[in-house]
Amino acid sequence: MNRITDAEINILNIIFEEPLTIKEIVLKTGKNISTVKTLVYRLVKKGIIGCDRYNNPYRYFSNVKKNEILLEKINQLVNNFFDGDIKEFKNYINGKY
Repeated sequence: MNRITDAEINILNIIFEEPLTIKEIVLKTGKNISTVKTLVYRLVKKGIIGCDRYNNPYRYFSNVKKNEILLEKINQLVNNFFDGDIKEFKNYINGKY
């Protein structure tokens, strides 16, 4: 899976609940429309969200489950801070560092 930015995760967290239009995403995030369009189009290009083009306006929906994104972010964290050592990560979480 392609790396997902924190800004993209903010969009995903909203779309996980229900398919939304760009305008609805703008209203829920408070971000300007050009920022939302950029983030949504990046997510579409990565294949993480899809678009229902049979309705107008288009509705965007998640192609992945929330736990898939969570696991990907945890893997990135383990790789970036613990050199990929899951045991070291578990020890850190359990206060055994």
